[in-house]
Amino acid sequence: MKSLLIDTCTDHGIVAIAVDGRLLQVNALPAGNRCSQFLMPTIDRLLSQLKLNVNSISYLVVAVGPGSYTGIRVGVAAAKAMSFAAEIPIVSVSTFEGYRSLKEDPFMPMIDARSGGIYCWVHNEAKLVPIENVPALLDGIKTIVSPDCEKIKERLAPLCPVDAYEWEDVWPSAAALSQVGFERYLRHQYTFKGEVNILYLRETQAESELKLKKEQK
Repeated sequence: MKSLLIDTCTDHGIVAIAVDGRLLQVNALPAGNRCSQFLMPTIDRLLSQLKLNVNSISYLVVAVGPGSYTGIRVGVAAAKAMSFAAEIPIVSVSTFEGYRSLKEDPFMPMIDARSGGIYCWVHNEAKLVPIENVPALLDGIKTIVSPDCEKIKERLAPLCPVDAYEWEDVWPSAAALSQVGFERYLRHQYTFKGEVNILYLRETQAESELKLKKEQK
């Protein structure tokens, strides 16, 4: 069974084809917040390179966050459109499930949420953690993996001894995400109806403005 992975949660978006969960080929989107421009052409190129079309795909694997709200929406919208057009199921994964450490020590994936805090993978669940609460989560953790190591180290430095941890600059692994998606597909954890819940975790600008208006009434 062939799957198509779409992960546009970070500035380094990826699309990939796997067979029974084993990665066949991965193509990267151009770095930066331009996934809406390049996602579908990159998917088309990937399928063409492997002499496939959308009807060759048994199921889609889409990363639903956390990360860039715009990026997540672009990837999910593309998956929904392809699912509807070709009548193929969608498996949802967290982009955190693609983070791997080079070491065998306990590790924690993190993504900088800027003013919103830090996105952390805690007990197999993505959480948005206020920066001041992050050190309490690091008991027993040896390594922190993140695409934002320098930013997070700078923000944590006043709160904990950041040099006590190993830091690995990594991006989500297409192989790992494809494998997670395959295992969920075998467990029938998918949808045909486009019911995909975005894992953004923080308020959007529109939600913040609406909340502020209600508070001012």
